[in-house]
Amino acid sequence: MTDLNIAEIAALAGLSFVIAFSVLWAISVFYPRKTASARAIINGADQDIVFVFDEDQLIDATPPARKLLQTAESETGRSDWDKLIALLSPRFPTISQDAAALFEKGKIKIVAADENDDSWVDIEWWDNLARVSIIQSVSHDERSLMDGPSVNAMTDELGILRSVVNSVPYLMWKQDDEQNITWANKAYTDLAIEHSEPSTAGNWPIKSLFETLPALLEDDGRRVWRASLQKSNNETLNWFEIESFRHGDQMLFSATGIDATIRAEQSLRDFVQTLSKTFAQLPTGLAIFNQKRQLVLFNPALLNLVGLSAEFLSIRPTLFAFLDKLREKQMVPEPKDYRSWQQQISDLEAAAIDGTYAEIWNLPSGLTYRVTGRPHPGGGVAFLFEDISAEVSLTRRFRSQLDQGQAVIDSMGEAIIVFASNGMVALSNQAYKKLWALETERPVVEVNAQEALAHWEAMLKPSENLLNIRAFISQTGNRSALSMELALNTGPVLKCRLEPIQGGATLVGFTETQAHFTPKQSIAL
Repeated sequence: MTDLNIAEIAALAGLSFVIAFSVLWAISVFYPRKTASARAIINGADQDIVFVFDEDQLIDATPPARKLLQTAESETGRSDWDKLIALLSPRFPTISQDAAALFEKGKIKIVAADENDDSWVDIEWWDNLARVSIIQSVSHDERSLMDGPSVNAMTDELGILRSVVNSVPYLMWKQDDEQNITWANKAYTDLAIEHSEPSTAGNWPIKSLFETLPALLEDDGRRVWRASLQKSNNETLNWFEIESFRHGDQMLFSATGIDATIRAEQSLRDFVQTLSKTFAQLPTGLAIFNQKRQLVLFNPALLNLVGLSAEFLSIRPTLFAFLDKLREKQMVPEPKDYRSWQQQISDLEAAAIDGTYAEIWNLPSGLTYRVTGRPHPGGGVAFLFEDISAEVSLTRRFRSQLDQGQAVIDSMGEAIIVFASNGMVALSNQAYKKLWALETERPVVEVNAQEALAHWEAMLKPSENLLNIRAFISQTGNRSALSMELALNTGPVLKCRLEPIQGGATLVGFTETQAHFTPKQSIAL
């Protein structure tokens, strides 16, 4: 069994030797033949730009051709043919499609896309090899002027420009009118390879990442729009802002990543939506106008309060149009004329910007609105509409009851004054003002108990009862009603009663019990 294994191993070794020898023999026979054939193809063209390809591999090239190919971008997995196509595509956009027909036609001439460029590319089929010749539109004398330092300087400049374009963090590419990619920088190429199938990654023309509208290619002006790409094996989208403009007979594009901007805008929309849901629950009508005085936000309560349609508010009317529509609906106080109405709008806007606008609108319908204007971030203004009709009605009813109560006590003959628990005068009647000669004095409600007692003492004869009155008014606990007499300096006697009332207040009433008669003088006839 061991001898058999040794024999098998020896046989396999012999077979491997034969295969290796056959491969080396084939290379030694056929490759020099192809190399010799390629050399014969470019014989005598050492000063011209000539390439020889076996499918997509470069077999031979003239020195100027090799120098030209060195300026092409070097990327892993990219063939020499793809490098040359990428290098020539900006001047010859159709070279990739035209070269595909070489096997059938045998010889192809491709002219430059630029009408002012007289250069062309000849591709010929020679002995199963492709000979690519780049014919420059310069004479021999002109070509000699471009040799040496001039060519080196141009090559260095080209290298610098290529390095700059490939270092920028955004995508750049060119397309012809048929939306074929004719040139792209490294950022675009890397992203295109990432989004391509492994079998086609790196092939030229490179994959088009963004859909371009035909109308855009016909437009000579700059255009800006947004587009998205879905990450491989991921549902997340990458967003780009794309800018384009015509460059010769092609379009030059640049795309900048705006994922952060998209996220910020989405956060802003979510925030505005949250605010809108919050504002939707408010009974107060809200209308926010931006810096251009266009309506940007409103809540459902505004529709109910001002009676405007959602369709009208959705078209983002201006502040003037909004208020003018309210005027048509008789939802604003009616001005005297249209000119005064325009001035009223200007004053309203100016006051809202300063944050000082706050008015009560008494509408012809009988409703009463409180309208408040406040400045809004970004130069905008916000208006709040509150229906205070019930509040105003209650206030008016309360005021009416107060006036009615005042009229009742004014009709009484007894002089009455009421002190609140803090010692301030709460109310008094006309009889009190007349008794104590207060017709020309300041309002009684602005007087406190100490001042009132001082005024009484000045008009009354000295009495201990004044001390009792002072003590009764200053007490805050449980009290019993008191009654006493006081005498005016002028003679009449007053009956004074003190009654504790709700809330710690005190009612003091004065009634004149003895009339004062002044003797009449007789008149001599």
